[in-house]
Amino acid sequence: MANGELGLRDDEFWGDYTRTTDEVLERLGEQDFLGLIIDAPTRVAIDTHTSAPVVGWWIRTFREDRLLDVASQTLICAVDLATHELRAGLALDTGKMPAEPPPPPEDDPGEGKLMEMIELDVRRQIGLPWQPGRHAVTLLLRDRVSNTVTLQLAESRGEPVVASPSTIVPAPRVSPPTSDAPWPCYEPTAESPPLPEAVGINLACSEVTVIGGGEPCLLRGSFRLPVLAHERNHPPEPGEGASPAGYDPAATAVVGITIVLTGSDAVGPFIVPVRVPTYTPYDPDQSDTTVTGCFTIDLLQMPAMPRSAMSYFAYAFSGETVAGPVPVTLVATGSAPPTGA
Repeated sequence: MANGELGLRDDEFWGDYTRTTDEVLERLGEQDFLGLIIDAPTRVAIDTHTSAPVVGWWIRTFREDRLLDVASQTLICAVDLATHELRAGLALDTGKMPAEPPPPPEDDPGEGKLMEMIELDVRRQIGLPWQPGRHAVTLLLRDRVSNTVTLQLAESRGEPVVASPSTIVPAPRVSPPTSDAPWPCYEPTAESPPLPEAVGINLACSEVTVIGGGEPCLLRGSFRLPVLAHERNHPPEPGEGASPAGYDPAATAVVGITIVLTGSDAVGPFIVPVRVPTYTPYDPDQSDTTVTGCFTIDLLQMPAMPRSAMSYFAYAFSGETVAGPVPVTLVATGSAPPTGA
């Protein structure tokens, strides 16, 4: 079995993955679907295969085709489900310098849709570790986001094995750590988005931020997420000090969330990892635990955040959860906000 969107068997991703094209496009046409849809084998035998294929379709209107370039703007994000580590990069990068595109025609292209097949190798594009593990894979194209597929990397014989974190942090640290400054803040505020009713993340951001004006670019989030074993809080080991930087003794766990941004003029990806404390009580003997929490961070205080004036789109990843996008707009002093998506 595969993840299902294209109705293919696992072995067909290394063979005739166009077999179901007619029926898939007919179904998507009946749904009036626009956007990115992807599929992948549910299991990749790492001892017999050398690639981790993802196949899909990018369906857009003629007008969208004038604004977006799938070859140069699509990002791939893969989250290790054992560690919540995120790897990201260009999804369709060939290593060749793209030709300068011609100026877009000024006339309205009118109604209609274009359909383009996407094929890529996750291992090649982002250096996916070729070892047992499970990875949640998603494509981003500015403010368009695909469905998420799960790749199980395993030996061809035997039961699948999920890789464990290579390093267990004795006391999970909050990042960015709190200080005397108002941000970051890990308590709910009047501006915090509501908690999701089910597992998920809700995001909100300052509408427009002037670069160099001294004002923060605040990204706010509220979440309901499962907590991994190594994210559960416990006292520091002897020798670490009574209160190491970032350690919050009141937290019951520190949940890993990764913010990924892509810009209108700079694709990125720009990756901002955060480690958010939760104060939800839970039974330590229970392995399946869901917690809630909130965060407010100033993106302009994060080293990975660019300072160029443009429109950005921010996503949040944690395990199989993908949230967003929310717009993040940076303008230079005295400039009007950028227009268009």
